[in-house]
Amino acid sequence: MDLQSDKLVLIQALLQVKDEKVLNEIKQLLENYFSENKEIDIWDELTQKEQAFIEQARKDIKAGKGISHEDAMKSFREQLGQ
Repeated sequence: MDLQSDKLVLIQALLQVKDEKVLNEIKQLLENYFSENKEIDIWDELTQKEQAFIEQARKDIKAGKGISHEDAMKSFREQLGQ
């Protein structure tokens, strides 16, 4: 299919959607795509507890607590015997 055909298929599928939640998700996706900043920022969608957890993790990393991804993967591989 070419781009124009793909668009028509999407339009037809969109017209069949009856779930308002799905429509809102699609609308949000398109709004994010067409905004100047194409990165999707979900920070405001997180709960306060999730935000606090992330902020604490950032503080821990800055304080030198924690390990790198590479070290964590190495440790997991060793534990799994790989």
